[in-house]
Amino acid sequence: MALRHAEKRRDSTCALADHIAEAALAAWRGLEVRNASPQTCVAAIVAVDGRSRDVLGLGAGTKVARRAAVASDATGEVLRDCHAEVLAVRAFRRHVRAVADAGGGGAFEAVDEAGASEATTPSVRLRAGVALYLYCSSAPCGNATIRKWAKTKREVFRPELGDAPPLEPHAPFRVTAPGQVALLGKRRPDDAGEQDAKAPPGCAVPDGDALRPHSCSDKVARWAAVGLEGALLSGLVEGGCRLSGVVVGRKYCFEHARRALCCRVASCLETHPALMGTGVLLDVGAYTGGAGADFVDGRCYAWASGDASPEELDGAAGRRTDGAPSVLCRARMLRDATGEAYNAGEYAAAKRRAASAAYADADRRLPSAGGP
Repeated sequence: MALRHAEKRRDSTCALADHIAEAALAAWRGLEVRNASPQTCVAAIVAVDGRSRDVLGLGAGTKVARRAAVASDATGEVLRDCHAEVLAVRAFRRHVRAVADAGGGGAFEAVDEAGASEATTPSVRLRAGVALYLYCSSAPCGNATIRKWAKTKREVFRPELGDAPPLEPHAPFRVTAPGQVALLGKRRPDDAGEQDAKAPPGCAVPDGDALRPHSCSDKVARWAAVGLEGALLSGLVEGGCRLSGVVVGRKYCFEHARRALCCRVASCLETHPALMGTGVLLDVGAYTGGAGADFVDGRCYAWASGDASPEELDGAAGRRTDGAPSVLCRARMLRDATGEAYNAGEYAAAKRRAASAAYADADRRLPSAGGP
């Protein structure tokens, strides 16, 4: 009977990409999640400082909350999006909030208040020499998975980089079709109809539904432009939390990744993140016959550095599997950041009030339509 590997063997871009992937997957496996399906996606924010690689936030999952659950959520307790990348960044922000409360630690150091220039006094900043990388076990859903507009090429390992990222400038990006820069949403469990043939698997063409989450490719492009800290914490982190690079496992191709994750918002970037592929495997299993990956497990997981254990989440419900709200939900994140109670009609205004001037400026420069 024919044997097929769960993940195709592939080459990495460089040693750094593999080191980041190894750190992320070691953290995931170290959580010892019971009965976790190997058929999932894992993402992490990894702080790199020389030979030190520390995972600060981690997520695992491929699910989105039902529209009905989001529409009826007046308390801000439903997690709309439990894809791994989103959970990893929200968990990272939880870690940043804890570090700010503690006056620094790990990848962050305290800021001398006497030298602060903002009206909202920053309390921490990244230590000199620390760079933040996003690891994704598979290409982020949406634009990065579309195999059009550029030739798909295999990676070639670059030993000359040593333990450094590739820093060559990205070539000018020329838009030849609207789809290259268009936003995409995510399909939800209770969406009517079949998968839209115009959108990649798991995605949907924007339909005016404000409750539909954006694709992960769109979100990564946004983080590259505005930072990982988010509006609510931007006033607490001097200089922000710049995304220095992205490491991708399955389905990585540089040309598709650069289009999806940075080059389509090039005018909004100070610097492009370094893009790297890794040959380190999440799923080392194999299938026989016609069997294959199904990604049907609805459980998702989130963990922030400092947490004793991960949260187990019901992705379709947007809550913990015991029914309680996640510590990463809007209401909890808002309360922890500002002390304010959640009000659906005031949430966007609360974020604007909390945002630093630099974050607000970067956010304004992002296109509001046609691209993330």
